[in-house]
Amino acid sequence: MPSEEKKKKKSSKALIISDVRSAKKGKVPPLFLHFKHAKSNVDEIVNAKPEVEAELVEWKGDKAELDLKFQVNEMKYKNSGDKQDSYYTTYLAIRDKASGKTRLIEAQNMLMKPDVEVPKSTNPVLLRHEPETASAETRLEANKSLIKAFGQKKGQRYYENKELLSVDDDETAAKVLRAAGAVDSSKLNEKAETTSKLDIVPPRDETAGRADMIYRMEHILTEREVKDLIEACRGALEEFNSVEALEEGVKSRIFSPIGVHFLKKLLNQEELDSKAALALYMDATVKFTRLRPADLAKGNHALPKHIPAVIKKKLFDSFSSGSATNKIITPVLKDKAICYTIVMALMLNKFSFDVSLLTESVRVDNKNLKKLVMLTGANLETDPSIGTQKIILRKTLATYDVNYSAKKRKN
Repeated sequence: MPSEEKKKKKSSKALIISDVRSAKKGKVPPLFLHFKHAKSNVDEIVNAKPEVEAELVEWKGDKAELDLKFQVNEMKYKNSGDKQDSYYTTYLAIRDKASGKTRLIEAQNMLMKPDVEVPKSTNPVLLRHEPETASAETRLEANKSLIKAFGQKKGQRYYENKELLSVDDDETAAKVLRAAGAVDSSKLNEKAETTSKLDIVPPRDETAGRADMIYRMEHILTEREVKDLIEACRGALEEFNSVEALEEGVKSRIFSPIGVHFLKKLLNQEELDSKAALALYMDATVKFTRLRPADLAKGNHALPKHIPAVIKKKLFDSFSSGSATNKIITPVLKDKAICYTIVMALMLNKFSFDVSLLTESVRVDNKNLKKLVMLTGANLETDPSIGTQKIILRKTLATYDVNYSAKKRKN
C-alpha cells in the first residue's frame, strides 16, 4: 500500500500538457512586463489599480508591435522595446487543479522604462550649439592650438611665421581712418614734405586742452592688441612674480630696465588694465631697438617668448625696413622707436619721468635726445634741487622743426 500511495502522489505532481497555443495574427497575446530600473512588485501593482493604455502599431508576422503606457500612482512607464529572445518562446502556463492538466499559451515580453521629463541642463558647454560639420577655419584653429601646445618646433615656427605675415584688419582699418582724417583736401596738390615730425611720433591731438588727452591709447594700440598684451603681461608676471625675479629678467636680457620699472608697479594689482598692455609694449619696443642685424635675421624668435605674435609683427612693420630675410633698423626708425618709448613712458607716469630711466635702456646721445623729446611735444627740464633731468609733457606742446639746420656764421 505505501508504494501505491507514493505512485499516486508522483502522478498527481506530474506536469501534463493538454494544449499548446501559439500566437496568432489578429489576437494580442498575454503580456509579461519587465521593468528596466527594478523588479516589479505584483502586490503593489494590484493594490494600486494601475492605468494601462495599449495601442497596436503594426503586425510583424504573427507578433503585435504595441505602444504601451502604464501608470502606477504617480509613476508613468512606457515600453522601450521587445525583450523577447529570438531563440526562445515564452509561454503562460494555466493549470486546471481538478484535472491536473496544464495549457500553454504563447506570451509576449515587454520592456518598460520610466516616462519622465529630463530637466534642462544649465551647463553652458552642453547648451552651446555645435555645427554638424566644422568649417575649414575651425579645423585650422584647432590644429594650430594643438600644434602650439604639443607639436614639434618646426610646426610651431610655421604658424608663428604665418601670423607674422598675416594682416591685422583692425590695425589696417585704424591706420586708414587716421590717414584719411589727417588729409586736408585743400593741400592735395601741394608738394609733400620729404620729412615730417609726425612720421616718427605717435598720432596726437594738438588741440587738446589737457596733457592727458594729447596722446591716447587708441593712437598706439588697437583693441585686439591691448587684449593680447594684457594676457601676455599676466603670464609674464605669473612667471616673474617678484621684484627680484623681474630684476633677474633684466640681467638675463628678457626685460629692459625702463620696462621693469613700470612692471614692478603691476605686481600687486589683482586686475590688469590697458596700462599693463602699454608697459609691455613699451618694453618690447625698447628690446627691439637693441636688436643687431644677426638677431633681426631670426625674425620673431629674436624677441622674448612672452610677447604675442601680433605684437612682434607690429614691431617689425613699424620700426624696421627691408625684405623679410634682410631687415634693418635705420637711424630714422630708431628715432621713431625712441619717440614712441618717450610717449608711452609719459602716459604711464603721469606725463613726467626721469631721463635716467630712458638712457639706462636706450643708447642715445644728449644732443639727439633733446631733439627727440621736443619732437614729441615734451620738454627736457633740469631740477636744480636734486640735479636730475626730467621729461615733462604739458598741454602747451614744445615745437621743433626737423628741417631746420643752423647756418655757420661768417667771420
